[in-house]
Amino acid sequence: MSVPACGRTITTQAAVCPFRSCEASAHDNVVGRAPDFEYASVPGECAYMRCEDCQLVHLSPLPDDDAMSTIYPSNYYAFSEAVDEPALVRRVRGLLEVRRIREYCRHLNPGPVQVLDVGCGDGRLLDIFVRHPLRDWTLAGIEIGDTGARAAAAKGHEVRTGDVMSVDTSDWSDRFDLVLMHQVIEHVHDPRAVVEKVFRLMKPGGLLSVETPDTQSWDARLASRRYWGGYHAPRHFYLFDKPSLQRLMREVGFDILWSRSILSPAIWAHTIHHWLNDKPFFRRLFTVPPFRNLAPYYRSAPILAVFTLVDIAQVKLAGTSSNQQIGVRKPSGGA
Repeated sequence: MSVPACGRTITTQAAVCPFRSCEASAHDNVVGRAPDFEYASVPGECAYMRCEDCQLVHLSPLPDDDAMSTIYPSNYYAFSEAVDEPALVRRVRGLLEVRRIREYCRHLNPGPVQVLDVGCGDGRLLDIFVRHPLRDWTLAGIEIGDTGARAAAAKGHEVRTGDVMSVDTSDWSDRFDLVLMHQVIEHVHDPRAVVEKVFRLMKPGGLLSVETPDTQSWDARLASRRYWGGYHAPRHFYLFDKPSLQRLMREVGFDILWSRSILSPAIWAHTIHHWLNDKPFFRRLFTVPPFRNLAPYYRSAPILAVFTLVDIAQVKLAGTSSNQQIGVRKPSGGA
């Protein structure tokens, strides 16, 4: 497809239904339109559609492979996250990640563990495994951005650079005990094809953890028409709720171990920032010292602390949050 999106500056391709049950490119139920509030990588607004059958929300049309270097600029946050993150935020996030790693260990077989981080960025999450040798880890990553991949490789991680579907992983079949896809599935052109490829890379009995925004969260419901941080337009292509993500995993062949809401104050921070940045007064204010010299809002410890409390209330009262995590296992007889 050559019909550009988001201001007619990038080439695009059609959306694909992850369930192969409809013609996604024909959807016309627009639930939101959003510009790139964070990087202004493209002008104009991007349209998000909802499938009435599966309730999946998707960008339409999608930026294609040639547009990736445009919508992921060299200063994209994930390419230097381990360096730029404030010390307090890094410590808190690290403690939460270690808790999750301990949980993964309870679901893994004894012995050495082969770990793959899909969308590893600059290796921030892989670094946590190194700092906490709870098991004998062998670590690898896939990263689409050259800047992030080089940073991760410079730390000694085994990294393959490129889109997860185009990277040659023929020698990785049935290799991994634990695969992490955290804030990744929403970025890929064909979520089903990616999950199927990951399935083939895993050992029978292996564990996959997926984290992604939840379209049933309070902030999604309140701000879906324009400001929701979960859109991350134009970089988030497909957005799931819990039932649709569970359906995808089951159809690919995984057994579900858990599906739950997890805290994600950064999405709330993005949502409020987008709303404020759309107002001329606040947009001018952000250019005036000392406001422009503050740490980026999505890394600010006080801001994240406030929205952590909001997300905790959301989980307690509504059983949902800005982000969801699903843990699934490849059946022991899986191929």
